[in-house]
Amino acid sequence: MPTIGEFVRYGPNKVIVNSNTAIKDIYGRTANVQKSTAYRAFETSPTAHDTQSTVNKVAHARKRRVIGQAFSESAIRSFEDHVLEHVETFVTHLGRADVHTGKPQEKSWSPAVNIAKLCSYVSFDLMAELVFGNAFHMLELMDNRFIIDLIQVAAFRVGVCLQMPNLAVWNIDKIFTPRVRKLRDQYVGVSKRMAVDRMNMDSKRQDLFSHILAAKDPQTGKGFSLDEIWGESTLLIVAGE
Repeated sequence: MPTIGEFVRYGPNKVIVNSNTAIKDIYGRTANVQKSTAYRAFETSPTAHDTQSTVNKVAHARKRRVIGQAFSESAIRSFEDHVLEHVETFVTHLGRADVHTGKPQEKSWSPAVNIAKLCSYVSFDLMAELVFGNAFHMLELMDNRFIIDLIQVAAFRVGVCLQMPNLAVWNIDKIFTPRVRKLRDQYVGVSKRMAVDRMNMDSKRQDLFSHILAAKDPQTGKGFSLDEIWGESTLLIVAGE
């Protein structure tokens, strides 16, 4: 079999770097590399730029300074009780419930289930709790499981648009993949509604959203705009799932 070199060109302007030591040179904060416009495929909307989709290095640095505060050691430790609660629910549910109905099994052994689905449910429950302070109980109930499918479709769209950035930049994926775009937009609508509900929540609980709302850029004193908060929260849900 032919050997693959460290640099592989697979298109006129596309190169794969086959090296585990190059990650800092490419993705590090001081890297002399400009992000591709293809990253705009990750945008929630043209005005809701998140840390991942922001190409401009100065703007990206500001976002990183703000959102980084939500992931400080003290902030992460404050989430411990919420994490343990969902882990305990998962362990209790595992092997005792029907993955399709969520109802407990009366028999000592449950039928075979797809453990990947259970892991997806608990992952989303956990991230929804940590980001929005909202429990969806996907392990126990089927009502909100459709969101998982929407996320998978949104991820598929991103994968396609990363290879053909103009589909996202010119918003023409609506023409070529109308069903995919419709389901992706449905997910975006769900995430926006979750963000709005969290902002209207009269709660003093500590979650990622509360830290993002309170965080200010130490250099400018400014926090995130409403669109930026929406974009970041949508990204966190997808990343967590």
